[in-house]
Amino acid sequence: MPPRHIHISQNKQDHLTAAKALSAHLSLLGHPANRDECLVFHLSPYVRPDISCAIHDIDVLIQGGGDILNLRERLMDLDPQFVDIGYKLYYITQKPDGEMVREELLLNSPNNVHVETLSAGSLGLPIAIASTYSTGEAEIDILHPGILILTKFKRWSIQHTSTRPKTMRKNASDRSDIQFIIEWLAENGERIRFDEYEGKSKPELLAMVRKYRDKYADDDEHMAKLRSIMPDDWDAMLALPEPDPESALPP
Repeated sequence: MPPRHIHISQNKQDHLTAAKALSAHLSLLGHPANRDECLVFHLSPYVRPDISCAIHDIDVLIQGGGDILNLRERLMDLDPQFVDIGYKLYYITQKPDGEMVREELLLNSPNNVHVETLSAGSLGLPIAIASTYSTGEAEIDILHPGILILTKFKRWSIQHTSTRPKTMRKNASDRSDIQFIIEWLAENGERIRFDEYEGKSKPELLAMVRKYRDKYADDDEHMAKLRSIMPDDWDAMLALPEPDPESALPP
């Protein structure tokens, strides 16, 4: 979490403004002509229109062993509204006026956005970016929801039996995201993109989804939508051995 003395905005518009700035700059840094010098970066996760102010940061997924510190430096060179302090990167929604240095403006502004830079392959993320999706009006390229849902399934499947309050809150958030993405994929005629998630085998990915299916099997409508977004893999998932009983003790 960001340091207490730095105020983080809960306003969705502030986060979208920061996300648009990030997306534009990351596209510039990841231009194919500069592939040897500038790695390709993409924004995640999916921007949920049903959430008004439940977001606390923006995640940037970095693939190819990119230098995170170098990325931050280059973002700050491109845009004075980015500032790196205390090993964390922030976007200042208030534009610098030349009278305050960026660090002072960050500490005095009530509407800052925390930008989390994540290496591909960490925290349940795929090791490479296979597909992206443009969020329409927001004009932001994100990790495709058909892949993003697998990152949610991965973390949920590992931690869903935990009784630690903090982990339980994360699990509830992950489950809410999973439910939303299942609905979105079903409504848009999309499918889970198992073959585009690099870093786990398909049987491993299906086993994670199987845990979710087993836990919520009684929700017929929800399961029907889940099946609709993985029709070719549903039977293969059910044919997997049943997961071992899991302890409810904190991991």
